[in-house]
Amino acid sequence: MEQYTTLPRMIRHVLNTYRNSSAFNHRESGEWRQLSTEVFLEKIRRLSLGLKKLGLKNGECVGLMAKPSPY
Repeated sequence: MEQYTTLPRMIRHVLNTYRNSSAFNHRESGEWRQLSTEVFLEKIRRLSLGLKKLGLKNGECVGLMAKPSPY
């Protein structure tokens, strides 16, 4: 198994290796919704840019508390 030194490297590997149009499935308002790996990675990119804008620097840690959901 390959070792990753950063989360972005692991995410890029997953996108390149396991690209999937319905990688994440979740219920919303009683209906099943799908989320592709591309859309999921775009959400991660936006989150990381937002954290950077808030002042988070490389090497610092963040904890996230949220309901189980791709959002």
